[in-house]
Amino acid sequence: MTQFGQGNITSTGNNLDLALSGSGFYIVSDNGALSYTRDGAFQVDQNGYLVTSSGQQVQGYQPHRHLAATDVDAHVARCTGRNAGKCH
Repeated sequence: MTQFGQGNITSTGNNLDLALSGSGFYIVSDNGALSYTRDGAFQVDQNGYLVTSSGQQVQGYQPHRHLAATDVDAHVARCTGRNAGKCH
């Protein structure tokens, strides 16, 4: 049985490890086939891509060049929780 419940969030010492608080999934690609995971144990592969422990590439959006880091943070904050999936 697949478990989708919230687990404990603990520090791993790996700066690439991420945790989801609440609902949501990371989108990953395995040779173009998209799937979803809650496992945030990430690493960088030999080509510089952020990947899962099984080598699936983590998907994301490139921010617009004219946005400052604070603008990106505000956009991310607006696009999480109840609004997840409604922003682009």
